Amino acid sequence: MIAGFVSEMAGDAEEPGANRMAEWSAYDFTILGRNSASVTEVTHVAHIPDARKIADDGQVTARPIYDESRLNKTRVHVSWVSGNTWSNGSIYGTVEFAFSWDRLISGKEIYWIEAIDYRPTAFRFLITDRGRPSIPQAVLYDPDVDDGPLKRRGSDWFRNSALTSEFMIEDNLAISFCQKITFVQHHSNICRLKGNSCHEKEFTWVKSAALFVGYLIGTRNTTLNSLITPDVGLPKGRLSTTMLRGAASGLYFGIAGKKSRFTGHIGAGKEARYLFRASALQFAMGDTSGAHKTASLLASQETFEVAMNEVLERHFEVPAADFSD
Repeated sequence: MIAGFVSEMAGDAEEPGANRMAEWSAYDFTILGRNSASVTEVTHVAHIPDARKIADDGQVTARPIYDESRLNKTRVHVSWVSGNTWSNGSIYGTVEFAFSWDRLISGKEIYWIEAIDYRPTAFRFLITDRGRPSIPQAVLYDPDVDDGPLKRRGSDWFRNSALTSEFMIEDNLAISFCQKITFVQHHSNICRLKGNSCHEKEFTWVKSAALFVGYLIGTRNTTLNSLITPDVGLPKGRLSTTMLRGAASGLYFGIAGKKSRFTGHIGAGKEARYLFRASALQFAMGDTSGAHKTASLLASQETFEVAMNEVLERHFEVPAADFSD
């Protein structure tokens, strides 16, 4: 049982199931029906600058709520996750951090907060172990009983897939809780956070992978290795290298493409690897011209490719044959 459903609630918090005409009833669905989707994994999707900060901090840091939410005048700090996938591209960014739903909600209470009139409507629950938030509309929610957009049958969870699910976790999300990192396409027209100023709407997932991985190798951050090359049960213990393969392709064509002229004298070896790391970091931070100039100190395009494969192989401890063509 989720904590709180077996304990006595203090104050004036409403008991779960007490009001069958609660706000959430408008978003009811039938488990295993047309608009039913299972919830086993939820994701936090970030734009690349925010994803770099997550990598540096080792966590998704809970923040105040600034949008039209009922919680925007409270001191509640949350980390956002969703159970949705985005067939037309994510509206939140391009770097997706996946977390186990069961692990995130263990020992916590669920409070209904609101529904926001987006397209489609977004329902919002607060997941917390800190008690009821200080707004009158917050209602303790029982997924085993209540007729809302989130339900549980036994140990299985389901959501209304016709709506956008937004879960506000009142805590930081440690990277150690993360299961994998995936690079995703941004929605071509909609960005919930940056609106028309978002440049990532134009990115392919391969470019996003290159920018993020370029930052990791440039800063020698190996803490996310197992999330980018996860163990998914492949034969002979091989790791999944789909994301790394995309990153390698993006780095190669982004740095050593048509605009690079290799006029230097540095051949394969330690110095070449240093130059590749430097150019990858420049590229990741938006200095594409500088990345080209740094890479041009190498003797040839082939030298660049060898250095890139060696750096990626050593950084991620994955054979180059598993991610290079």
